[in-house]
Amino acid sequence: MTPLLLCATLLAAQAADAGRPPASPPRFDRLLTAADVGGLSLEDLALMRNTIYARAGRTFKNPKLRDYFAKQPWYRPAAAPARLTAIDAANVRTISARERALLSQPIVTACPAPWTEGEVHDAALAKKLAGLAGKVEWSEGYGAPSACKRKVWLNCGPDLDGDGLPEAIVSINWRVLLNGSTCKAIGDDSNYWNVTYRLLISGNPQKQSAVAALGSQSDEFPGTEASASFVRLRDGRAGVESSDSGEASDTGCETGETIIYAMEHGKLRKVETRSHASPCDAQ
Repeated sequence: MTPLLLCATLLAAQAADAGRPPASPPRFDRLLTAADVGGLSLEDLALMRNTIYARAGRTFKNPKLRDYFAKQPWYRPAAAPARLTAIDAANVRTISARERALLSQPIVTACPAPWTEGEVHDAALAKKLAGLAGKVEWSEGYGAPSACKRKVWLNCGPDLDGDGLPEAIVSINWRVLLNGSTCKAIGDDSNYWNVTYRLLISGNPQKQSAVAALGSQSDEFPGTEASASFVRLRDGRAGVESSDSGEASDTGCETGETIIYAMEHGKLRKVETRSHASPCDAQ
């Protein structure tokens, strides 16, 4: 049974339990629990959540959802959709919470030989991967990574766009020298910044190409944190998540954002952006 049919069957069963004919819109007459949604896939959850909106007359930009609901005898799209009931609104929140939990789980993929996950100890490979950072545009002014205390990490991922070539996230950490210091005589930490670049690359161990920058972090802005990982998109495909956070200079409160990307034809496309801040930031 396909995920869409599985979810449709589940919803239809709920309607049957309530004594409605199959042609009526399936609905939940009770609050959903974590157990109700715990075993469903992202595709199942998306269909369940959007069925609630479809009952209210919501229209859809997603062609898969639009085509699915157009075939349902009960679906009546409306220029002004009805408001959700309290139960429906609560169920949307429960479903969405489960979706977020699944989306936040990193995808673990084995590296193609002879690559290994984690820090790259092969000096030639580390230099080659660090050189790819010069092939993409960075909003920060740190320039290309130097060899000063440079370390490179590799996070292998799946083939994101179906071209037969896997993708990987490369993290490069090095020291940006300040006050005329040299790498051999750096002195204390006031003479350098630790800087990390993260970028997405595509290819196998024989040939790689840079795809896009995924962000950076630096000692220049204390308290900043950034990360990048492979995650599952809402439609079931694999994608990339890039997050950053730090303290706002004017309030001292945490601020930042998470960006979800899909990869199509060798390029990254933003599909979701979530801003996050501590409550005091709004005061």
